[in-house]
Amino acid sequence: MTGALPGVPVTSGFGAVADPVFVQPHFDDVALSCGGTVAQIAREGAATIVTVFGGDPGDRTSEFVRFQHERWKLEDGDAVGARRKEDLVAVNQLGESVSTVWLDYLDAIYRRPEYSDDLALFGTLVDDDRSLIGQIAGDLAALGDPFVLPLAIGSHVDHQLVFEAGRVLAAKGADVWCYPDLPYALDSDAYRHRLEHVGDAAPCVRSIDEASFESKWRAIECYASQLPVIFRAIEDPRRKFFEFGRRERDVSAVELFWKMDDLNLGQR
Repeated sequence: MTGALPGVPVTSGFGAVADPVFVQPHFDDVALSCGGTVAQIAREGAATIVTVFGGDPGDRTSEFVRFQHERWKLEDGDAVGARRKEDLVAVNQLGESVSTVWLDYLDAIYRRPEYSDDLALFGTLVDDDRSLIGQIAGDLAALGDPFVLPLAIGSHVDHQLVFEAGRVLAAKGADVWCYPDLPYALDSDAYRHRLEHVGDAAPCVRSIDEASFESKWRAIECYASQLPVIFRAIEDPRRKFFEFGRRERDVSAVELFWKMDDLNLGQR
């Protein structure tokens, strides 16, 4: 198998999921991770993309926030507004029937001073943040399932919170699926570490036709402020994304999904 899935079996499935709610911690996560599936669904149905940490922080700044804004080449007072504009253009690339919802939770870099560097941002959740899990689950529940949300590969704290909200929804009977977080999933060590945590459930695979992959890639390119950071250590990212998860005999791109109920998560 090519891509970043050493030793992981791939099965068919996921084709029956209709009118799903795709949940992304940040603007761009869905396009990067499963935009081809969104584009395919949009041709014959409808889909919703929800950005959980889409709130405007106003004038909240810190040294780490200013560092991030400089990397993105965005003004301190307008960074979220600029990213929302990128998101609207990107969602349109995925299909006219795709709608977008921005929740008002603040990105970790604005939300808590404890997340003041990359080590903290990709580390352990601050205890006070855990109260957000139930709140996020409640907001998502109002939208109706099925939900498709991140597996939390890479351990970004915001991705962890959304994944845990998905666990709450699944425990209450909702139909919840998980996508592998790209580009973090291109790191085979990060991928293995997460798969070891969630057990040996085989992912379902969805073949992505050429038109849908092109829509996905156009959507990714709309997040212009993020691309220099996202792809800074990835050589030929388009090829890497096309090959991710494919087996040698596969011709088209594929996208992978795990059903939450199949994961072996133990006790929270």
